[in-house]
Amino acid sequence: MPTVESIITFLAKMAAARNNAMSTKSWLLKHGRAWTPAPLPHGVERGMKARCFRNAAALAIRRRNLIYVEGYAIEARVPLPVLHAWCIDQ
Repeated sequence: MPTVESIITFLAKMAAARNNAMSTKSWLLKHGRAWTPAPLPHGVERGMKARCFRNAAALAIRRRNLIYVEGYAIEARVPLPVLHAWCIDQ
């Protein structure tokens, strides 16, 4: 089953391959944090598939208490980290 460690390993390999301390992957390794998926808040419907950036941005604009976030996500059926966007309530 994919884990946070899978994403960290992926980012580390990509950063090393580029040999660039200023890459996005290097920045995420240094400053990023793990998030645990949670159910959608009451009254929030799931957005259109394959439009996570648009969906999350629109939701953050509509609901000022939510914060737009970008990073990498991984799931069991596709065990490869992919760029993803979502909202948090912290």
